[in-house]
Amino acid sequence: MPGSNVAFKEFNVQIGYHKDVKSPYRHLWIRPTSSDDAPVSGVFVLFVDERTPDAGFGYYNPDNKWVVGFALNRDFDSTYQLLRSGKDLLFRWWADEKNKMVWFQFAGNHGVKAKFLESAEALLQEQRVPTLAERPSD
Repeated sequence: MPGSNVAFKEFNVQIGYHKDVKSPYRHLWIRPTSSDDAPVSGVFVLFVDERTPDAGFGYYNPDNKWVVGFALNRDFDSTYQLLRSGKDLLFRWWADEKNKMVWFQFAGNHGVKAKFLESAEALLQEQRVPTLAERPSD
């Protein structure tokens, strides 16, 4: 199962409109400076109104080493605010054995100790979080 903490300083945000889409589309391109585990050539995040079950959170392409994530439009402003902080930025991600994204996050070092994050991430990686399709019905 691939995954890594991808450090970066350079990113590009694009916001545009399309006649067939109700809300603006938002793209985030990230150029990595390093990746601590799985090799990453680049990160692309598409912000959408809602994720479809078949698309999930995104995927990792081991052939070209790109990570593609699908985030929600409602989270764009807070993500952009974090990106503008420029404090030790990381794109953290983990994918399953089929290279489907299990989770991803944007992180900045704002005082949380690295040891805490490492142990918490280890717990997430050890435990498979069920998808909505697998969750037992109430």
